[in-house]
Amino acid sequence: MPYIHVRYIRPGHVIKRGRLRWFGHVERKEVNDWVSACRNLDVAGSRGRGRPKMTWRARLDVDMKDMGLKPGMAMDREKWRLLKEKEDKKY
Repeated sequence: MPYIHVRYIRPGHVIKRGRLRWFGHVERKEVNDWVSACRNLDVAGSRGRGRPKMTWRARLDVDMKDMGLKPGMAMDREKWRLLKEKEDKKY
């Protein structure tokens, strides 16, 4: 029986890939769309004590910095897809 090569992708990388895919989708939305309005929404109230949880945007900024991406690059759909796929080949 021949051996079958199974490619293992770390779960954290799969999550990062999904986060970047969603960001590209949302970044290309129109400015007056409700999704774009929610991205810049300030929530009223105060935080609890202790270290604040990392927000989706803060985690996204770290992911993009690790991959050498900038938010404006997402406007070109094909280029954004190619840059993400290039990163996938590293794993």
